[in-house]
Amino acid sequence: MVAPLVLAQSAIREGRAVPERSLHLTLAFFEDVDEAALESADTELRRKPLPRAEISVTGWRSFGVPPRLIAAEVEKTPALDALHVAVHRAIHRAGVRLKSETFRPHITLRRFRKGAFVERVMPDLSVSGHPVEELALWQSTLAPRGARYDLLATYGLGA
Repeated sequence: MVAPLVLAQSAIREGRAVPERSLHLTLAFFEDVDEAALESADTELRRKPLPRAEISVTGWRSFGVPPRLIAAEVEKTPALDALHVAVHRAIHRAGVRLKSETFRPHITLRRFRKGAFVERVMPDLSVSGHPVEELALWQSTLAPRGARYDLLATYGLGA
């Protein structure tokens, strides 16, 4: 799944590519939470198996005007939506409050400074039915050269 995304990144020269190891699809975004809340969320995410899902990339998506990032658009399937809902419910049971946002599944490929992206015809970007093998809890730390991601925990899927 990662190889076609890395290849797609090379179709765009502007901006900053997201490092291969940092490519991800976000199911839930925690704002600043303390250690106790993270432990509670970890316990709830382990409490029962999370549903399986597949990822299908259906094309490109940009965010912002002018675009601040360009991403691989991920098809919002019933199985992926069920995984998203299960994760949110587990986090809610842990007492962590999340912003209410529309789930727009995507994998960010490049970020741009304001006005740096030049609109163009993009090559085809399509990947079908890639199974989601695990869910991971990451901590992101923002820095001038981009976010740094540290793995905190992983969870198997299987319901």
